[in-house]
Amino acid sequence: MAIGLCKNCKKEMNPFRHRDRNSPAIFCSRGCYWQDMNGSHHNHKTCNGITPWNKGIKGLNTGEKSGRWIKDRSKIKIGDRQLHDVLQKQWRRDVKNRDGWKCMISDENCNGGLEAHHILPWSQYPELRYETKNGITLCHYHHPRKSVEVAELAPVFQGMVNNFLAN
Repeated sequence: MAIGLCKNCKKEMNPFRHRDRNSPAIFCSRGCYWQDMNGSHHNHKTCNGITPWNKGIKGLNTGEKSGRWIKDRSKIKIGDRQLHDVLQKQWRRDVKNRDGWKCMISDENCNGGLEAHHILPWSQYPELRYETKNGITLCHYHHPRKSVEVAELAPVFQGMVNNFLAN
């Protein structure tokens, strides 16, 4: 077995443990590679205990030193943003469940992931943001990309949802 030396840390290594067996490895680890390429070190565990670049730097406000640290975790309140995220996720799930987790247009062009689409725009109708009647499941291909398309297709999508709910 051939023995080589790492270009960065000079540690002995097998230069042919590399994926491409025809070209020998010149570094013992990715950490040594990045340290040699950037002159800095990314993962101190991979390279013989070299200390990380930020070790001992003062002024890093992490943990209890951070101004955002909350000692009593029970006092964390759900803000508007987190509440919105929860409601939005539930709305998407409800719309997809109602539509059977398939594109409502469902033709030979369907492809891509499913998206819950707001029929009447989110920004213009805040009172309808979480109404499942204002949503329709579409694949990525059929999802409108421009606001003009959204406006033109809104009556069509409303009709599709109303027909689906009537049956």
